[in-house]
Formats: sequence, structure tokens, C-alpha cells
Amino acid sequence: MDHLSGANSMLPFLPISISTTSNSSLSHFAWPEEAESALKDLKLGPTVSHVDSGAKLFDFICKLRDGLGFSSQPPLALRASNGFSLFFDQYMSRDEAKVWFDKVVPGLGALLLRLPSLLDAHYCKSNKLTSDVNCELRILSSQDAGIVILNQELIAALLSCAFFCLFPTKDRASKHLPIINFDQLFDFLADGWRQLPRQKFKCFVHYFERICNDTPNGVISFERKVLPLHFDADFWLNSDAPLCPIKIFTSHLIEDQPHDALEVIFSNESFGGNSLDISCVYKGCDQEQMRFLINPELVGGMLFMTSMENNEAIEVVGVQRYIRQKWRGSTFFFTGEFLDKKPVDSMGRRKTGLVAMDALNKPIEEQYETNFLLREVNKAFVGFKRSKYESNIFESQDCKQPSGDGKTVCGSISNGKENGDENQNEQGNGNQNGLTVDKAEIFCNSTEKQNKKGNKNGNKKESDNENLNANALVGIATGNWECREFGGNPQIRFMIQWIAASQSNRPFIHYYTDYAISMERAEQAIEWIVNKKWNVGDLWTKVVDYSSRKLEGETTEDLFSWLQPARNDNVVHAGINTFTGSKRDPHPTRQDDRPNRAKRKPVWLNDYVTVMR
Repeated sequence: MDHLSGANSMLPFLPISISTTSNSSLSHFAWPEEAESALKDLKLGPTVSHVDSGAKLFDFICKLRDGLGFSSQPPLALRASNGFSLFFDQYMSRDEAKVWFDKVVPGLGALLLRLPSLLDAHYCKSNKLTSDVNCELRILSSQDAGIVILNQELIAALLSCAFFCLFPTKDRASKHLPIINFDQLFDFLADGWRQLPRQKFKCFVHYFERICNDTPNGVISFERKVLPLHFDADFWLNSDAPLCPIKIFTSHLIEDQPHDALEVIFSNESFGGNSLDISCVYKGCDQEQMRFLINPELVGGMLFMTSMENNEAIEVVGVQRYIRQKWRGSTFFFTGEFLDKKPVDSMGRRKTGLVAMDALNKPIEEQYETNFLLREVNKAFVGFKRSKYESNIFESQDCKQPSGDGKTVCGSISNGKENGDENQNEQGNGNQNGLTVDKAEIFCNSTEKQNKKGNKNGNKKESDNENLNANALVGIATGNWECREFGGNPQIRFMIQWIAASQSNRPFIHYYTDYAISMERAEQAIEWIVNKKWNVGDLWTKVVDYSSRKLEGETTEDLFSWLQPARNDNVVHAGINTFTGSKRDPHPTRQDDRPNRAKRKPVWLNDYVTVMR
């Protein structure tokens, strides 16, 4: 296992080590003998292990850590023992506690015993997935674009290690890795009166109950995406990419959206943020923490994903949702199990794609400076760009046809139910060619026929094209990107994400927001922009222009109002240009008779937009 000795090796951060048997030169993972013996007792249940209460469970964990030689590791959080006792001996009902200690804890013991063989199999199979791309478990460091592919059973075993506080933590901070063990969660359970830590543990307990009852066998990919540094202001200024269709929902949540869309996690720069950190007690439950609770397998990525830089994002595909929740603002409540019925792709990944991207923290006035706008649009762009590994790792999927009679919606605000009659068939309504549903179906079918005709023996080429067509129908589901906690301007963040999704060739962007007041003019602003036939470069220039005026105190209007002055277009009164609503001349690229616009096929509003009233 020479591949485990490099700078990005996971070995120093795992609780097990490499062993070589006496009758073989082959290396394999193994628990230390003392730890393995304790886990075998745990697997046999409380009659053997004597683990039948929260206090005894904590004592067992301390014994297990001693068996791993953790004397040089930082100690567990001071009040963790109190948290174990409170949750399992007081907060749990006696019936729930009996199921937990009689069935779940022994099941976790059995899962931990399988961890060495699961890791052996993982490293063996990862080398055979592809000769071009490294898919194995390793530290994915900053600026190190790469992908890790894990099966759900291995992730369950790793999360069991986190629950039992078995990961070495001494060197994690120096690698910019987030907290991974659960001891801090148990520590602030000791406060007693706080609801959030109690609700968090209800989620994790439910997850462990589910995996012990029926271990999932799917696959999850974790990718660090890195944007080259040449995407500067001129790149965005000169882009002639068409703007993709956009739709706003004011009464729904991203995690409940039913469409083929990459769902945005409004992340901390550290993947997972405060999900396992004691600081979440004081900050409440943000959107990122909520996602890591309802999709607990995301926590597995916290083991090896270092903090993100300005040009990085993290994409995860395949996580399963286990939890139904009630979440509003900073409050979170576990309300029961969620049965995830999303289909899986040919790799075995559930068709749930998430992208974590962090915004600037409380930028106040700085958010209007061009360099900060550039940072945010590049952050969204790297998040929304399609995976570089789609063509050379992931097997082909069926060419997914859009369904339903509705056309792609652009610039509509919906207050009705997403699964209602007029919204039910939004999935796939659009593609990178700006086509309606009907045309998209024709495009997909004709492409498939063309590949068959032109390549009798080219099954791989045909499959690759089918895969690209299917992936081309995946849009973006996002919302108020760090507009509450981080103080961002919601209208600027709205436009920046629209720009980034369009430049990424996404077929649509769905925007989920409860800022109904601040978004009340969004529909008119979008209609204005589309009627003007603006492209990415046009909209970017206007956002930069508005931000500059805002920074200099030249306008008090919000962005949506400023973009669509209530005057006749291209008529000047008293020295004020009515196109921009200011004394400055409009940007020269705004003129409809510009040479490069005449060469580009216009995207007319009525060709691909239906505005719902």
C-alpha cells in the first residue's frame, strides 16, 4: 500500500493501521488487538459488553480510545460524558433506549469491525475504476482538484468512528480539516436546556438506526472543483453566453425541489462548517448544518476535505436523505424519517447533486467593489460548472427526456405548490441550447440517432453522448446565498448566480427565497433583461456599474429598480440617460446595433419564456 504514504495520505487520520500477516507479504488494514477485542464484545450486545446506558457507553469509548493508543491525542471535550448520560439516559424514552443499546450499538460494533475490510476493498477497487483519475480516499487539499468515490457502507463505518470519537485529531487543524469527532456535540448537550444539540442527535441516532437495520449499498462521489485563475473581469465583460431561463419560488425549500438540479449548500469555507462544532450553539442552525443533518453522509466528506479557497467549490453526488425536518431561520427540529425515492445512476449514485460554496462573510460596503463581485461570481461559476470527471469516470446513463407539456419558465414568481398541476413537470424544462421542452426532446432523440448512424461500432461514443445529453438537463437550485448570516445583498447575489449558471451552460436556475418583499420586482427586472436580449457580459457590466454607483453614493435604489427605469428606453431628459437612470452614458455594449450582437443569434423572450401570472 505504497499509495498511502504520500503527503495526502489518510493513514495518519484513521483509527486503524496497516498490518502484514506472517504468512503473506500483502498489507491490509487492521484494528489493534485490544480495540478489536472490545469491538467484538460490543457486537455481542449488552449482556457481554455491559454497555446499556449513556454513562457506560462513554466509559466504553474511553476504553476503546486507550486501546488505540490515544494518550498523545487531545482529550475529549470536558462535558462529553455528561452529554452521553443526558441524551441516552434521560432524553430517550426507555423503549427507545432499549432498542438503541440492544440492537443499534451492537450493529455499530459490527460495522466498525468491518471497517478494515471495507477500506481494503475500497483501495483495491479505486485503482481499477480508471487509469486516468485517482478516486481513492485521501486528503483533498486546497488547489488539488480531485474526486473521492466511496460506497455508503464505508461512509457509515466512518461516521460510526466519528460517533465513537475514534479519529485522531492532533494534526487535523494543521491540515485545515474540520472537526470530525462527535465529542463537542455531546459537550454542549450538557447544557440541558438547548434544543439544537438535542435535535441534532435525534437526526444522527435515526441515521444509525436506519443503517443498522438496512445497510445502504450505493455510491457517493466527493469532488473538489478548482477554477483556473484567468477568469478575470475582462472574461465576464466580454462573455456573449446567453442567459438561461430562471424561475423564483417564494414558498419552498431547496432540499424539497423535485427537479433535475444541482442543489446549492450555502457553505462555510470549511466543508460542513459548524455542523459538529460547539460554536453552532451560539449561531443556531444555518442552511449548511441543516443539509448535513438531513443528509448525514455529507459528514463523511468532512474527514478529508480541507477548507476552500476563493476559487474552489465542493460537489457531492449520491447522498441519501434520511431525515424529515422543520427548519426556519436558526431553529431546527427533527420530525421523523424521510424515505428517499430518488433513482440512482449507473454508478449506483442517488440522483441528488449538491454543491457547497462559501460567500464572503459580512462584506458590508466591500461587496460592491469589483474585486469582491469577481470573487463571488467566480465562486458561483466553479460551483456550477459541470464535473470534469463526467466523461472519463462515470458510466453512461439513459438519455433523459423532459416530460410534460409545459414550456421552460423564465422570470416567474410562484407561490403555489411545486408539485401542483402547473409546476409538476418543471424537471428538465430547458437545456444548454436554450430550447423548449418539445425541441429538447427532438434534440436529444436526433443526437442519439445521429450517433447510431455515424458510428456502427461506436457504442462508447454513443453512450458518452447520451450521458452528456442527460447531464445537460441538470439545472441549478439555489437561493439567498449567505444573505442573512453573511450580510450579502440578496439582489446582487441573485444576479451573480444567474450570470454564473448561464456561463456554466446550465439549462435553468431555480431560485428559492422567502424574501418576498425584496424580490417583489424580480419578475419585472427579469422580463426587462430578457426583452433587452442581454447576455452574460451585458448583465455583468450592469451589475458592476450599479455596484460602483452604490459604493459611491450615487444611487439609493435597489438593483432591480435601477435596472428598469420607468421611462421610455433610449430617451434622454435633462441630461439623464433613461436606459441606466443615471447621468453616466450607458455602456457601449448595450447598444442593440453593436457589431458582435448582430452576429449572435438573438434569444427572443417569446421563444423560450412563459411568464406565469
